[in-house]
Amino acid sequence: MTPSTQQLFIISPAPGEVLQGNAVKIAVKLPPGITLVDPATHTVLTPGEGHLHFWLDSLPKHDDATSVTVFGSPEYTYTNTFSGLHTLRVELFQNDHTSYAPPMIASVDFETVAQSIPQSTAQSRTIEVRVPNKWLLIPHSRSNMIFASVIAVLALAILWFVVERKKKKEKK
Repeated sequence: MTPSTQQLFIISPAPGEVLQGNAVKIAVKLPPGITLVDPATHTVLTPGEGHLHFWLDSLPKHDDATSVTVFGSPEYTYTNTFSGLHTLRVELFQNDHTSYAPPMIASVDFETVAQSIPQSTAQSRTIEVRVPNKWLLIPHSRSNMIFASVIAVLALAILWFVVERKKKKEKK
C-alpha cells in the first residue's frame, strides 16, 4: 500500500475523553512510510515526506492563522486551553503543501475541565480568567450551548408572535 491509501489516526485525546487542566497533549499515528519534515526546508515533492496541520475548534483552512504546522514528531501540546467541549482536526499534507489523494484527515471531540483550587489555598491565589476569542454563538462549552438554545427558543417565540399577529390582522 502507498501512504496515500492508508489512515491517519489521533491516538490522544481519545473520542469523548475528559481531560483535567488546560494543557492538551496531541498524539497522532502516521501511516507507515511517512516522515515528517519541515515544509520550509523540504519544498520539493518527495514521496513519503510531509507535515501535519492541527486545528483546534476551528474549521480547516490550509496555512491560515488558526492552524499549527507540526513536523519532526507527530505530537503537539496545546496550552491555555479553555474548559469545555473541543474538536481537533488533523490533516497530513505532502511536503510541498498539497493534500494526499485521497486526503488523510482525522478528527476527535473531547472535553477539558479546569482543575479546582483546594479550599485551603483558595484565598491566597489569584485566578486569571481568559475568554476564548470565538464567535459568541458558536457553542464551545455547555454554557454557550445553553445560551444558544435560549436564543433559538426566543427567536422562535418572536417569529410565532409575528405570524399570529399577521393572521389576526388579515381576519379583520
